[in-house]
Amino acid sequence: PENLDVHMPLNLASALLYQAAERLTFKNTTVLYENHGSYKSGALGDPRLSTCLQTYEAGNYANSSGAPATETLLFMEQAIQCLAHNGLYALFDWNPTVGMHESSWGKKGDVFRTAMGAALGNDDDTWLRISIIGVCLPHMGCDESEESSVGWHHLLHHTLELPDFVVDGLGLPEVAPIKLRFDTLSDVQEELGQITILLKTG
Repeated sequence: PENLDVHMPLNLASALLYQAAERLTFKNTTVLYENHGSYKSGALGDPRLSTCLQTYEAGNYANSSGAPATETLLFMEQAIQCLAHNGLYALFDWNPTVGMHESSWGKKGDVFRTAMGAALGNDDDTWLRISIIGVCLPHMGCDESEESSVGWHHLLHHTLELPDFVVDGLGLPEVAPIKLRFDTLSDVQEELGQITILLKTG
């Protein structure tokens, strides 16, 4: 769909994804659902979140994250918003062509891949929109080694809003790095050419 609003979840994709994942059955496989009590999975108050992710949620950095790198003006607008929020804007590239096949996921990966395929199909534009996104990183509270986990967290919990039984156990793919960091707006403007290259090469 051409009119997806990146400030909201991918509504249609999320609904289809939830329905597809809900119907999944595997021989000799049990999909466990964990009752998380009074807190929302992946949100502030979830005790499983690292200190870095708690900082991300508490500071509302998610409101300045998620713009597809394919939309230059929107990406820059969100970068300005992030920098004004005293954040560090970065480019998160999880390369789904490879990242979807993370070996450490085991059978949980089967659930994720089947659900994603059912939701997004072969729509290259939609896949590209969620492949490389901007993420607003807290200046304090996150080590550089944790930055990619923030991007992965945003993708699963804010962009796609995946249900718990799909998300639980999906660790960060090894090929999901933060590729570029922007401290100032001029950094974003100077790196637009590099962003274009990344979009073409994947």
